[in-house]
Amino acid sequence: MVRIVVFASGGAEERRFQVISLAHVTEFLRSYLREHWQVLHHAQFRDPVLSLLMTLEKAGDAAPVEEDS
Repeated sequence: MVRIVVFASGGAEERRFQVISLAHVTEFLRSYLREHWQVLHHAQFRDPVLSLLMTLEKAGDAAPVEEDS
């Protein structure tokens, strides 16, 4: 028996395979980063996508910048 998993941004009408949405993958990774932040925030990642997610998490922790009027 062959099992197929599709990573996609949308589903299919007839599903003979399991669909994992890209939104779900992103939420899982961001949740994992938050949960393990004490260890991971010191790490450097070579993967560009993971590096971007780390940068977004770091930016979320920063205080908002006030603009001068």
